[in-house]
Amino acid sequence: MTHNSREQDIYPRVATIIRHQVDEDDEITLDTDLLTDLGIESLSFIEIGLAMEKAFGQQFPIADLKRCTTVGDLVQLVIKKVPEEEAASK
Repeated sequence: MTHNSREQDIYPRVATIIRHQVDEDDEITLDTDLLTDLGIESLSFIEIGLAMEKAFGQQFPIADLKRCTTVGDLVQLVIKKVPEEEAASK
């Protein structure tokens, strides 16, 4: 599976997690800014991180999450942290 197809598999799952956490009905794209567009702050990052851990079966340190500024950054974090075969099976 290529990097781009992994992104296409993971992005909708991350967007759904974010949508549930921030109660956002507008379109969430890879370029959506987490703070500016969605108002995600520290507590929300923790909640999103916990939801991502549950969804992907992998821990995401808060320091790594806080470095993410866009939805695409979160997707890339999942791609780096979650082995390809695990992401596909979840």
